[in-house]
Amino acid sequence: KLMNPLVKVTSQLKALSNGEIQKEDIKYSAHDEIGEIVKSTSKLIDGIEGTIKQANAVASGDFSREIVLLGKNDSLGLSIKDMTARLKEITDLATSIANGDYDVNVIAKGSDDKLGISLLNMVKYLKTITDIAESISLGELDVHYKAKGDDDRLGLAILEMISYLRTVLKQANAISNKDFSSSIEAKSKNDELGIALVTMTDM
Repeated sequence: KLMNPLVKVTSQLKALSNGEIQKEDIKYSAHDEIGEIVKSTSKLIDGIEGTIKQANAVASGDFSREIVLLGKNDSLGLSIKDMTARLKEITDLATSIANGDYDVNVIAKGSDDKLGISLLNMVKYLKTITDIAESISLGELDVHYKAKGDDDRLGLAILEMISYLRTVLKQANAISNKDFSSSIEAKSKNDELGIALVTMTDM
């Protein structure tokens, strides 16, 4: 009678050491050391199962679940809880950015926080591009930006637009001064502004 629950507990712990959850309701009602072993093992398995469920939820992008800690010193549970909270925070920040709100407070947890640092750099980049676009919308073309590289499609497009608008401005000023010696080429059949200036110049 004493050995049977111990055999079952041993089997559960062996399975656990292999990463397997082997749940079994072990019937033992005595309040002795074996009873404590049975209860502690059951609590351990329940806790690990909860941690696995939480990890699976996080891996699926669900940060709404709350993990139940085994105790105040549950290091694994606390780590999973902190990770879930951090990923939820990053998700909320990313949602704000996706909605065009760049006034978000991104804080990198440290030099190893690659996700936080990347998000911080992205916000900084988008703020820079937005400031340039706002300046252009106000008619300010004396803006400066250096593309981050050949893959910086947004930055390169901004630079191309600035260059084009400067050319248009120069041509418009020439026309206003009745100087039709210079010419401008429309970029495409959809370049209404360029086509209009070409027409005005040819007149």
